Amino acid sequence: THLDAGGSARDAAARASQVAQLTSAIHIRSRGRALLVLGDTNLKASRERDGRTLARFQRATGLSCACRVARQRCCGRIDRILVRSGAGLDLEVRRWQVDEWRDAQGQPLSDHAPLRATLRWRRGPL
Repeated sequence: THLDAGGSARDAAARASQVAQLTSAIHIRSRGRALLVLGDTNLKASRERDGRTLARFQRATGLSCACRVARQRCCGRIDRILVRSGAGLDLEVRRWQVDEWRDAQGQPLSDHAPLRATLRWRRGPL
């Protein structure tokens, strides 16, 4: 997932529209199923409209932010790992962390540090 970037009202509106489309697709294709949504959301919780968009998305889909489940500080990241258990599969976030991958010259591989979550899964009731 990669949502629109930028800090203008039009950018925030574009992100809200993209989240609405993603929510609709999740309801159609993944209702009741376990789900992972990962990516660069460009949703900054510190921006009022983005914070509302993110909260609405999580409520509508039942997704939880892996860093918060693992009781870590997310530090205002726009990259996210969102998790939801579903019929037949329980997902438990065991760990969440930010990695610092670098190339042979010591330079970061991206302008975004990679995120990693360790999940434990168990078969659950259908």
